Amino acid sequence: DWKFVKYAQQEISVEEFANLIQQGHCFCHCFKTKGNIFGLSEKTDANFIHADMVFVDVDDSSIEMNEFVSHLSKVPTVYYTTPNNHTDKSNFKYRFRLCYLFDTSITYADTYKAMYMGIMESIGNDIGGFVNKDNCGQKPSQQFAGNGSGNCELYTTSNVFSFNDFPFQNNNASLSSSLLFSNGKKKNT
Repeated sequence: DWKFVKYAQQEISVEEFANLIQQGHCFCHCFKTKGNIFGLSEKTDANFIHADMVFVDVDDSSIEMNEFVSHLSKVPTVYYTTPNNHTDKSNFKYRFRLCYLFDTSITYADTYKAMYMGIMESIGNDIGGFVNKDNCGQKPSQQFAGNGSGNCELYTTSNVFSFNDFPFQNNNASLSSSLLFSNGKKKNT
């Protein structure tokens, strides 16, 4: 039950993150909280401070995770199967999570959503006909679960992305209150 989950604010490496996923830990972004340990009531979009990763849930795909990722022009930093991947609960469809690490912290909720939409547009361009069933990842206050079930297939890459790595024709990243693009370089406003 998510309402009983407690989070600890900490900085970790990609390798540490991967290990925590495989141990089944839950994770979220950074929020203004009363202390280092916090729960659901403080984990809101209004309390959002920053994120360094954007998460995409792919649920009920007819394409297996490794094949799906092989078609992506921007391979995520971390990707892994979630607990109900290819089980009777998912009608034997594929379920996995894509995690994109950025070189600059995302400090505004609207910028976070724009980055998510840019990633989704990129995936749609790479995999024609892809429609994401679960867009929970567009909210910076969304929490995610690892996969400590023993059936976790997890991969890491050295890929780190910048804000201009993803298309912005159909979202507002370039008009965000937190970013201004000039000659391809980010300036805080």
